[in-house]
Amino acid sequence: MEYEEFGRKVKQAFEDSKRRYGAVKLCRVLGGTGTPCSIKRVQRHMAEQGLRSVVVKKYSHHASHGSIPDDKVNILKRDFGTETINQKWCTDITCIHVQKEGWTYLASVMDLCSRKITGYAYGNIYDSGTGSESGREWLHGILPFCTEKGRNISSYLSG
Repeated sequence: MEYEEFGRKVKQAFEDSKRRYGAVKLCRVLGGTGTPCSIKRVQRHMAEQGLRSVVVKKYSHHASHGSIPDDKVNILKRDFGTETINQKWCTDITCIHVQKEGWTYLASVMDLCSRKITGYAYGNIYDSGTGSESGREWLHGILPFCTEKGRNISSYLSG
């Protein structure tokens, strides 16, 4: 009798958490409401009822620490100093998670002298040229342009 009652409490706490909590958090919630339990006991009841928490994988940044691709030339050679505006620009892509759209991407172009954003592009497809469009509108092959080492931006700018 008590076994089934505890199983119902586990299921109710699980549903109250919108199916997000695992055994550890459910154990804390049940303990806070006065129901003594252990993590193993909650795990057992969750397994018997087929309850599995929703696990969202955390974003992990994978920087491109490799060498510069063969078809690209490192014009700036990490010399980011400038005398006047519009001598050197740099760009970057930022990944932004939006609730309804999923991952979206913001590519911006910054003038290294004034440190102001001279252009940007925003889109929901990473390889559609989001980074390239903001660069191509102002660049046209005139300025030294710093991008990531990987092919994701620099390949679009050269092609």
